[in-house]
Amino acid sequence: MGIVLRKSKKQFGAILALSTLELIILAIYGISSTPMDLTSGYSNVFALIAVFGIFGLLFVGFGMLMAFTSGFGLATLVITVLIGVFTVQYYPILIQFFEILFSDHPFETEFITFDWSALMFALANGSATCLISIGSIVGRASLPQYVVVIILEPIFAAINQALCETKIGISDIGGGMLVHMFGSVFGLFMSIGIGVIDKKSPVREEGVQSDIAGKDNVEFEAEEKEPEVTKPSLIVCVIGSFVLFIFWPFFTAGPAALDLVSATESFPFIAFSVYLALIGSMAASFIFSALFRSAGCRFEIEDIANAGLAGGVIISSICNYIQKPFYPLIIGFLAGLVSVCGYVFILPVLAKKVGLKDVCGILNLHCMPSIIGTLLSLIYIGKYSKYDLFESNGITVRDQVASMFTTLGLSSIPGFLVGIICGLVERLPKSQYFDDSTVINLEEY
Repeated sequence: MGIVLRKSKKQFGAILALSTLELIILAIYGISSTPMDLTSGYSNVFALIAVFGIFGLLFVGFGMLMAFTSGFGLATLVITVLIGVFTVQYYPILIQFFEILFSDHPFETEFITFDWSALMFALANGSATCLISIGSIVGRASLPQYVVVIILEPIFAAINQALCETKIGISDIGGGMLVHMFGSVFGLFMSIGIGVIDKKSPVREEGVQSDIAGKDNVEFEAEEKEPEVTKPSLIVCVIGSFVLFIFWPFFTAGPAALDLVSATESFPFIAFSVYLALIGSMAASFIFSALFRSAGCRFEIEDIANAGLAGGVIISSICNYIQKPFYPLIIGFLAGLVSVCGYVFILPVLAKKVGLKDVCGILNLHCMPSIIGTLLSLIYIGKYSKYDLFESNGITVRDQVASMFTTLGLSSIPGFLVGIICGLVERLPKSQYFDDSTVINLEEY
């Protein structure tokens, strides 16, 4: 009973923190926001369609893709929406504050504007970034830890975006750096930070341990509970992957829907390039999953559901360049190959050698493809800038490299520190990993 009481107090503290955050958000919008301007006609229609697609991608696709464990699938869907609804309110305040702070004339601009543009970028750069990050710890984290991520990660994501866009210069229309690279590196280092605390101070559990004779109630460190994967949970995961496949172009090409000219000319082109890259990566995931896995040339669901989407990540930083269909297809194919190699070869080695915990494989789906895509963007900026649909405002290779290292720095170090904080706030006993009841009341079911 004592364990339950301690846990309930910390859960209450997490809900209290969320309540406080919501009150602060409401107060800021009430005091500092400007009236909504949604009168620009056709461009609003295109923006509405794009925002609808991004909501579908995040709330349905992301949630179902991460719900591959039978014991934590329901909680994963709930946590996805929890993170989404708070960060989508929180992020516009943060990004506009830091953009004003880093501008040449700070605080001479109206503070908060919440329109289609703010909503779209809050979903893409705020909510999606956090959802990518928690992919490394989902099922292994407590509710207070998720709340720490909701409160702290958007701050660093907003600082990074404001610095790259305002001070340095960046060509990243689809979020290859600002979303995929930042979110994945932040999540991986956060997992490492939590692991440091776990190793230094393991969570002790009370109960009966058979190898200690004559003792009925002792404290011991339980073995880590592995996720239980069943055929129904894999079906949910695959459906989530296909939802992401369908809606991904809305996420990548969304910024092109903010004005009528871009919406009618650039949006279809970018969406077409993204679909080609996704087709390439999905084809590669089937081929190399069958070749690399030792299962008689059969397909592995983990590869198909995740590596099949890597093309959408790798194309994100270069989807605004006019190019032959061959290029997004081959680039997507490369992403699928790299991602499958990550699942089959790289992640198991890292888990064994350095103890890296990456529940959903964000290293393979988001991190490696985004880094390769950023490196490819250096070639495009250096040699093919005349084919840029948006002309990228004179961004140079040096600007892009500086933004890449800024993103890596502002995601790795803060991610590790947030992981340390998460480890100090509350950690689940290993026997409670991947258990819906740690987040949801299931007593009546």
